[in-house]
Amino acid sequence: MGLRKFCEEILPVFCCFVPEVDASSEHQRGVVAMIDPVAFKARLILWVVIGVFVIVGVIGLIFANAWPWSWTQRLTEALSTALLIAAFLALSVDRFLKIELVRDAFSAAYQYALPVELKAEIPKLMKFEFVAEKHNWTVEIEKCDEDVVRVITSIERRLKNVTSGKRPLRLLYQTFDFEFKQGKSEIVEFRAITEDGRTIDAEKAEQGTPHSIERKIKEDIMVPAGKQVTLHGKAVQYRRCIDLMFETFLYPAVNPEINVIIPNDFDFDVDFGTEGQGKEKDQYMNRYRLAGVYIPSQFMFVRWWPKSPSN
Repeated sequence: MGLRKFCEEILPVFCCFVPEVDASSEHQRGVVAMIDPVAFKARLILWVVIGVFVIVGVIGLIFANAWPWSWTQRLTEALSTALLIAAFLALSVDRFLKIELVRDAFSAAYQYALPVELKAEIPKLMKFEFVAEKHNWTVEIEKCDEDVVRVITSIERRLKNVTSGKRPLRLLYQTFDFEFKQGKSEIVEFRAITEDGRTIDAEKAEQGTPHSIERKIKEDIMVPAGKQVTLHGKAVQYRRCIDLMFETFLYPAVNPEINVIIPNDFDFDVDFGTEGQGKEKDQYMNRYRLAGVYIPSQFMFVRWWPKSPSN
């Protein structure tokens, strides 16, 4: 089986059986089950059986001593306890075993189908605990003189915990300083906002590696499964009139956007570091959108240069 055929036929099958764990996904699965009579009937039968196990188990434990014979009392207690344990396993452990089974089957399938050079990359993708459902990076360029421009970058990301449990989110914002005489680079602001409205500001800027400045949020933000954290950051740098600004991010981003604000006498280019399913541009603004997923370690960048006099 070729790689293309594997991706088109096998992967979607596994994806259909991977259980979702957040509240919204539970709701969506419930709606799908209601629409699909077969799925609804299977789920209904499962819940009826579990309910019967619980009811019979509880009644058996309560009235076990009503039997006149000691051996029937012990047998009733043992059977009732077994029914309650079976119901508990059906509601909890069985669910997680199914998840592990799907993961193991998926792992075996891609190791069989993919080239050796790509096998090591799939586990890296499976380890991501957060995904940016919203990603907006804005690059604003202001001309200082004939050689230097002031570049203001701002980022807004909404990160969602895509795992089944609470996970720590560690946040860091880094920018570079190239010692232009027009000014020093600075991180103007960096903060996180949780779903319950709590705002967490980053600490004061400090020296990172040589020629870099960092601001980080000191505490790990514990994010429950399915919940989101929104990040806001803004920085200022100085660059040359023919130059580029690049960023790389720690978590995948779905359909990310790049906005460019630039003087009319400059031309520019935008790249997401990956082709995805194409790049779209707004009709009246320099806003670009990637149809696809950005993967960490790829560089998003905006490159600019003065227009030639003929333009």
